[in-house]
Amino acid sequence: MEKIRNNDIDVILPFPTVHEPDISEHHARYIKEQDWDAMLYALKELAPEYYKACDKIFLQKYMYNYNILIAKTDVLRKYCEWLFPILKRVEQMSVPKGDERADRYIGYIGENLLTLYFMSCKDDLNIVHTGRIMLI
Repeated sequence: MEKIRNNDIDVILPFPTVHEPDISEHHARYIKEQDWDAMLYALKELAPEYYKACDKIFLQKYMYNYNILIAKTDVLRKYCEWLFPILKRVEQMSVPKGDERADRYIGYIGENLLTLYFMSCKDDLNIVHTGRIMLI
């Protein structure tokens, strides 16, 4: 944590993964279209400034997978205050709901929202990237 403080790092994220031709490849594979539409609706309703950035961000090739980050307390708090109401709204609109589902659609949507949030804030935050180790 001292390195974060000494270097004024706001957030550490894994290196983004590359998706061809763009991020839509990822969500088309893992997220049902009705859930994607619910996410877009929730964004438009709860975070319209981010909704406006969707086309730009989701048509790029780079995505933050795995829903992992290390962040300063205030950065993490702001992100969570933004993220969880959107995910809650998506779940309210999903069919079937909650425990009735066996897929991890909310996790996949969260990855897209993590990408949207931090790619949108990249000029305002000191973001550094690191590798990751997958444990099996």
